[in-house]
Amino acid sequence: MAEPRTYPRALIGVLATALLAVGCTATAAPQPPDPQAPAAPPMAAGPGPGLPAAPPPAAPACGDPAAVVAAMSTRDKLAQLLMVGVTGAADARAVAENHHVGGIMIGSWTDMSMLTDGSLPGIAADAGPLPLAVSVDEEGGRVSRLSGLIGAQPSPRALAASSTPEQVYAIALDRG
Repeated sequence: MAEPRTYPRALIGVLATALLAVGCTATAAPQPPDPQAPAAPPMAAGPGPGLPAAPPPAAPACGDPAAVVAAMSTRDKLAQLLMVGVTGAADARAVAENHHVGGIMIGSWTDMSMLTDGSLPGIAADAGPLPLAVSVDEEGGRVSRLSGLIGAQPSPRALAASSTPEQVYAIALDRG
């Protein structure tokens, strides 16, 4: 009888964990400025022509970011790098509260009622000290998870063939 092939999975798991750990802890050494590099030209204060003024920066939603991160375990810091697909509201709540992932992904397999029944804001609010990211597989064309909520959109190929970049940008702003 053949042995199950667990070695490749174990190796992949170890490598992925090592890469995440290195990526979370590695920092580049500060480099002194190049004395021969030209200084950046002075810029006028305020927005450019035709651009609205940027709003003042808001206070961080989670308080002092350095203090929040310092209080987290290494496991929780690594979990914040993950965005996992969920099947519905109960699954989303479980992964956010029990595993402290950084985000959830709504795909074709997800029960879409979590987007309309009011459960998603509660899940995000209860996720922990850091905001929960929520992504949706919404590309337009055949990949339209939210067409029932925000309407259908042509595929990217159709948009590129029939619209200017400015029109596509306006569509993206309108859809959120």
